[in-house]
Amino acid sequence: MAEREFLARIFKALAMGLLLFTVLYLIPNTLFPIEFYPKSIAVSYGFFIAVVVGFSSAMAFATDTIFYYAFGACRAFAIIFLVMFAFKGGMVEISMPLVAVQIKISIDLTVILVMMLIAEMLDVIKNVLGAIAFLSGES
Repeated sequence: MAEREFLARIFKALAMGLLLFTVLYLIPNTLFPIEFYPKSIAVSYGFFIAVVVGFSSAMAFATDTIFYYAFGACRAFAIIFLVMFAFKGGMVEISMPLVAVQIKISIDLTVILVMMLIAEMLDVIKNVLGAIAFLSGES
C-alpha cells in the first residue's frame, strides 16, 4: 500500500468517525440531554456510540480488504449485544418521581427488539456473503 493511499484511508476513517460522532452523539445530546433517557439506555448509550464510531471508522480504513467485512460482522454482533443489554430483553422500566409519589412504567418492547435483531442478523449475513464474494473474486 502506497503512502498516499494509506494517508487517504486514515483521513477517510477519521472523517467517517467525526461525522458519525457528530450525528449520533453531539446533535442528539444538544436537542435531548442524556438525563431524559431511561437509566438503562443512558448507561449503554456511550458504549453504543463508541462501538458504532469505532467499527465504522475501522471499516472505512479497511475498504477493499477482507477486514471490511469482518469489522462489519463484528459491529453487527456488538450492536446486538448492546441492544439486548440496554433493553433488558425487551422490558424497559421508567420511574418518574413526582412531588409525593413515584410512578413506575413498564414498557414491553420485545416486538421492536426482535425487529432490530433481525435487521442486525441480516447485516451479519450480508457481511459474510460479501466476504465470500470478495475471496472468490481474488482467486
